Amino acid sequence: MEPFAFSEETRKEPTQFEVFFRTDVAEYRYILHMRQDFVVHESLDRIKLDTGRRSALFVRNGSEVDLKGVFGKIKISEEISENLPFLSYLGITYKKNEIISDVIQWFEDSIDFLNYGNPRQELRTAIAKTDEVKKLVLDMIREMDLDIEDFRIEEKDDNHIEVYTRHIVNGYSTELTLSEESSGTKKLFELLPCIARSLVIGTTLVIDELDTKIHPVLLRYVIMLFSDMEINKNGADPYLKKIIDWSDVNT
Repeated sequence: MEPFAFSEETRKEPTQFEVFFRTDVAEYRYILHMRQDFVVHESLDRIKLDTGRRSALFVRNGSEVDLKGVFGKIKISEEISENLPFLSYLGITYKKNEIISDVIQWFEDSIDFLNYGNPRQELRTAIAKTDEVKKLVLDMIREMDLDIEDFRIEEKDDNHIEVYTRHIVNGYSTELTLSEESSGTKKLFELLPCIARSLVIGTTLVIDELDTKIHPVLLRYVIMLFSDMEINKNGADPYLKKIIDWSDVNT
């Protein structure tokens, strides 16, 4: 983690992350502070959805770890690596523990990061999960009037793939490779499969600088898709029975 370079004060401060997420059984708050390549502070809190009970699970400051509540009986090494998050240590050492497995599985399966580096690979990864993803990608493309009727993926040698788009112009049907498409269409093929996969599966999708990647009209359309519960069927429950105040969690 490289500190913010344009302030003498922040050069010495750690980078701070705070993640709130929900699984089928609980809501969690995970905090991680890192300076360069070592952990300064870390904590994990939980609220059970069935009872609303709040509890702290662990707090770490440097090399000192305080296990709390249901984690109190867990045995850990005397020395924890200074550059390994304690949550990662738990995921490696106690992956069969019900709570640890619940948390680690969310990080592994329920959050995606869009990689702009390889649109063809991103497309294959997204489409491979379900035909519903491809259908939603096509629906979004047609909504934008791009004259693309269909697309297909063809496996080549050395694990390379090629994407072919099918157009019908004045009644004439032909295919183009993705490399022959406009830069705008290529950009959409970087974004849409990951967006569609997130909507179908119900993951949290992290996209850096989304507003600089696509036209504002398309950005509005994407946001509306996530807000449409008929499409975003596996998204967060819009009907909250109670507001959870994380400030009361006993740490």
